Amino acid sequence: MPKKVLPSIYPYDRDNFNPPAPVLEISLTVPNSLFSKNYIKSIALLDTGADITATPQWIVEQLQLKYVDEILASGYDGPPKKVFVYSVKIIFDNLEDFVIRTIPTDKKYVMIGRNILNKWSLLLKGRDNIFEISWYIIFNFFK
Repeated sequence: MPKKVLPSIYPYDRDNFNPPAPVLEISLTVPNSLFSKNYIKSIALLDTGADITATPQWIVEQLQLKYVDEILASGYDGPPKKVFVYSVKIIFDNLEDFVIRTIPTDKKYVMIGRNILNKWSLLLKGRDNIFEISWYIIFNFFK
């Protein structure tokens, strides 16, 4: 039976975003690298309008992320275009870690899309400039 974890509460980022925005500090690495010490820290904007997580191109290159696919993607300002898809492991402090598909971006920060956000319950408290994340832990006990 799944167990709901108490929500983690975070402040909005007032230093890098105006108006303030929901942002987490994360680490990124190559998936399945148990002994790799090659991690990159970044801030990550929680972007509820994004279907897929986007990672800065320089991080994709520095980690030498593995190409896995191509998709058509579009932002709010243009027609769809073909983009490469890569595999990355994203590590969230006090939350779950994910190995996900990501596309490159020219932004300086990661944009966490619904391919991760839909795994959480996310409560944005804009007036208070805080947000809450909670999730379920599923226990698998084998008999």
